[in-house]
Amino acid sequence: MKKKKLNILVLIFVAVGLFLMLFGVIINIIENSKKNSDIDDNNNRDEELAIVILEDLEIDNYLKYVFNLNVELDKNLLDVGTLADMQMFFQANDNLEKYKIKAYDTDVMYGFVKYSDYLAEHQRVFGIDPDMTPDYDMAASVVFSIPNFLENTNQEITTNDVRVCDKDSYDNCFVMLVPDYDNNTGIKFSALSIDDKKISGNIRATVTTENLESYLDGSFEFEFEKQGNDYIAKSLKIVSVADSYNSVDRK
Repeated sequence: MKKKKLNILVLIFVAVGLFLMLFGVIINIIENSKKNSDIDDNNNRDEELAIVILEDLEIDNYLKYVFNLNVELDKNLLDVGTLADMQMFFQANDNLEKYKIKAYDTDVMYGFVKYSDYLAEHQRVFGIDPDMTPDYDMAASVVFSIPNFLENTNQEITTNDVRVCDKDSYDNCFVMLVPDYDNNTGIKFSALSIDDKKISGNIRATVTTENLESYLDGSFEFEFEKQGNDYIAKSLKIVSVADSYNSVDRK
């Protein structure tokens, strides 16, 4: 009888031990699952915030113009001291009302914007006033005035119509951008992460022409700062770019 009771006690202890082990395994699985879920949630939040910042500061639109096979790697493409960079950036910027001006000796159309709009958007994106010093001898084509300029009309303006702008009063002046053209490039981001004040990730530029879709892959780094509730752009660099475009038939 005693031996039988002893065997029962042993079985009970074994059962309790197995239960505790199983319980521990279940708790461990739950904790790991929660930890992985928290990591996924954090990654998703980081990616969502990164996209908000990139789109708010018009970086996605700018990349449509500057990300290509010939882009220079590890170079700041948002150098506020380089007017050519700024003219391209604000040509790509959807927040500005743009007008067109025709070069007097060619059929090339340039975009241009009001200086007051340019100033406000430059301050919003970069947190400072623009430097209008030309990168080269552009005469009056950096900042200029147009006598009797009419907004919201189809008036054709040529570079013959421009006049020198009063540098002490840019309020009624305009800023020349880059040649105007239809951009059919789409930009997609992936694997985005935020580390301190830097957004890193992959980029794909897709160009659509008739039934053919071509895409180019690469990676980038975007540095920013936070001022109050707002973000300002500091630097944009392409870290890598593929050797060539890949094509997909869009049938």
